[in-house]
Amino acid sequence: MTSIARDYPTETLGEILQGVHAEGRLDGLMLAMTLRQRYRNDSRHNIEAVYTFPLAHGVTLLGLQVEIGGKRLRAQVIAAPEARERFEDAIDAGDSPVMVEQTGNGLYTANLGNLLPGESLDIELEYAQLLRFEQGRIRLTVPTVIAERYGNPQAPGRLRPHETTASSASADYDFSLRLRLCGAVARAKVSSPSHHISTALFAEGCEVTLDHGGRLDRDFILNLEGLWGLSFAARAADGDTTAVLASFCPALRETPQAPVALKVLVDCSGSMGGDSIASAKAALHESFQQLGPRDYVAYSRFGGHLVNHHPALIQAGPGSQAALAQLVARTEADLGSTEMESALQGVLTGVRVPPAAAELNPVVLLITDGQVWAVDEMVALARKSSHRLFVIGVGVAPGEGLLQQLAEATGGAFEAVSPNEDMTGGIVRMFHRLRGAPAARITVDWGATPLWQTPPPSAIYDGETLHLFALFRQPPLVAPRLRWVSGGQPVDCAAEAMTQPAGDSLRRLCGARQLALCEDARAATALALNYQLVSAHTTLFLVYERAAGEKADGLPTLHQIAQMQAAGQFGVGTVREMPAPARFSRVLMTEHPAQSEASYLAASYRPTIDRLDLSESCGMEAPPSAWDDAPVEHAAVAALFACFNQFAPAMPDLATLVARLILRPEAQPFGEAIGRLQALGFEHVAAWALLLNWLEGKFIGASLERHAARLLRQAMREAPRSNRRRAVTELAALF
Repeated sequence: MTSIARDYPTETLGEILQGVHAEGRLDGLMLAMTLRQRYRNDSRHNIEAVYTFPLAHGVTLLGLQVEIGGKRLRAQVIAAPEARERFEDAIDAGDSPVMVEQTGNGLYTANLGNLLPGESLDIELEYAQLLRFEQGRIRLTVPTVIAERYGNPQAPGRLRPHETTASSASADYDFSLRLRLCGAVARAKVSSPSHHISTALFAEGCEVTLDHGGRLDRDFILNLEGLWGLSFAARAADGDTTAVLASFCPALRETPQAPVALKVLVDCSGSMGGDSIASAKAALHESFQQLGPRDYVAYSRFGGHLVNHHPALIQAGPGSQAALAQLVARTEADLGSTEMESALQGVLTGVRVPPAAAELNPVVLLITDGQVWAVDEMVALARKSSHRLFVIGVGVAPGEGLLQQLAEATGGAFEAVSPNEDMTGGIVRMFHRLRGAPAARITVDWGATPLWQTPPPSAIYDGETLHLFALFRQPPLVAPRLRWVSGGQPVDCAAEAMTQPAGDSLRRLCGARQLALCEDARAATALALNYQLVSAHTTLFLVYERAAGEKADGLPTLHQIAQMQAAGQFGVGTVREMPAPARFSRVLMTEHPAQSEASYLAASYRPTIDRLDLSESCGMEAPPSAWDDAPVEHAAVAALFACFNQFAPAMPDLATLVARLILRPEAQPFGEAIGRLQALGFEHVAAWALLLNWLEGKFIGASLERHAARLLRQAMREAPRSNRRRAVTELAALF
């Protein structure tokens, strides 16, 4: 099951979300993207589907279209209270309302009411985003999954009870993408650390597609390298005013690399297990290699509590670096939950600056996957700090919204590094930023007095784009200039002559920036309605009005669509060196020919097709966080899986393997479980498939290698679906 369902004790539901297709175009730094989400109700009942999904930091959602019943409808942005009232009215009338709301930081929820049995519905979400040059590259991210987060999703996370970001081990959704790179960006060196891609030339540039397709279990990442940033300006009519975008990419003067007072804080919570902690340790190693004898450093770890290894900053040197290397070697994801707010507070105030480093402004280097719900509290804490925060986001789906905001709120910087990316480049770029001399008195000369403008930033960095907006009564006659003081000397950076792009994206992006800075709820609602923007106060809404004989009968049953499990989170498997996803959610396997057999055998695979979802079937936690007490010893489970893996490579199917397996002593402790499953009507091989599949989902350490995983996956597809809930109940009683 891939939905969290109620009121259906006897029916197994298929996947309501069929998949997502992303179609986009990148012109310069302006990304225009359409996400097409495909839904289908294969049950015998009328349902309301609710799906919460992520969008990238800085995205402006511009529109929604829906295809249902052979019709194509376009949504309007209306006030949120009105939308919710009209949604319920449409439900009562037997019509099908669709509503897309902003539910949290970078999260949105699609509500699809009265989807009838056998009916399909497609929604298309249109958004725009301004990308940035970052020291010779552009990084484009399309988030696809919300990884498990620590904390309460409803209070700090702002989700309502009917919304969920819970994951299901059996959830399996397709993801495909086509992206067109136009103009100068088409000449970049193109690579993806997350997926195998293909590129092809077309008239205006280069087209990027996925080689093998994908799944919604990892963010899509595209790096465009070999590019050098330019400063430019653009304008667009906005009623009786003119909206102006100034995009500056300053080249800062070369200055001696300043010493740093560096407080390093690394996330060692459970969600960092596997690839994320490996990336974090690589980041720590590279960071400490960047330190010299004029620098000061302290090292802290956090999870459920904070561990300050240094109560005060110490001077970097051969002795201290050797001690730091030993600390890094012992660093693991073993500190439980993710109390990030208290840990950050403890580092900001609890790690002292010695008199010898008093002249240095301390900075924090935070390394984390960012999987927490308390976004607003963290940003408020960061704003009060006198420290700049430089943040490295690790994992296949880091919480970029929180991490970007933490960096921006303090004048620091954010860098995401996925498991298959070179950590050295990210750390070198980060130290280039944090060692740079901070600019002072940053202003913008617009060439005219603006009616409104983006507040000047607190920091600028060499070769990195800064986007600023302003509104004017009359169009300015000259291109804007960015001015600042560096090393006591005045410096400026001029944008190129004005351009006038087609469409209304620029003026709406300007409106979105005004909205983000507006603190008055009434004024914010008026802005959102004027620019047709989704916000905390407004919602995209439409109704598909059904003919009299096609109305939904009765109230729909709510189905909260589960997330796929983020690949590699909690240390379950690895995605390192394996960017091409196949039909797996906990660990992604690839059929790409460039992968060697050794790389497969070196990893642990956990297939999740038809995984028995414990949270949905019998109220147990899934996945379990530790080995549980059980009649069968833990060692017996490990021995069974070791035997299974040993024999699997020579077996054509699970039936042949089971015939060999039952002769082994490792299989004997599981005879009662097989007997109970056979009593429910499962034949012998299907019973073994269900047992192995269930044990793998329950016991950490019970993992399958490549061919063993394939045999089990094949058998699970053929196993009867009836009585699976009772099978789970029987197995739960035994283990």
